[in-house]
Amino acid sequence: MGTRVRWSNAAAAAGDTGLRPRRRILVADDDATIRNIIVQVLKLQGYEVDAATNGTEALELCAAAPRPYDVLVTDLMMPLMGGKELIERARGLEPALRVICLSASFSEASLDCSVLFLPKPFSLRAIVALVKSALEQTRRRQAETG
Repeated sequence: MGTRVRWSNAAAAAGDTGLRPRRRILVADDDATIRNIIVQVLKLQGYEVDAATNGTEALELCAAAPRPYDVLVTDLMMPLMGGKELIERARGLEPALRVICLSASFSEASLDCSVLFLPKPFSLRAIVALVKSALEQTRRRQAETG
């Protein structure tokens, strides 16, 4: 007889990682491959992740969300509504929204200083680290304001 190993993570399977709700992330990128990889990697990290193919769709998700998103990960160059307009309009709905901007051909100098920038191509470790950094900044801000 061999040894049987059964792995189970009931909390993760039920979508519950503790007492507080999971952090919510919205990924907006018109490149399906990049969008799907980012979504899967962040879900593996335990985040609740939604995805949009363009800025208009992302803004609709923000407006209809039952709980605000904690982080928006967006490409800058997308059809219908680009990332820069999406950032402005999404922050109009949720001023505390942390933003990570992805782009292969854009200078971060033209972004708001509170927007984190990640040039394409990027590593999966880099996107995970930047999301964690954005969430940590939110926690620090909440601790300071009480």
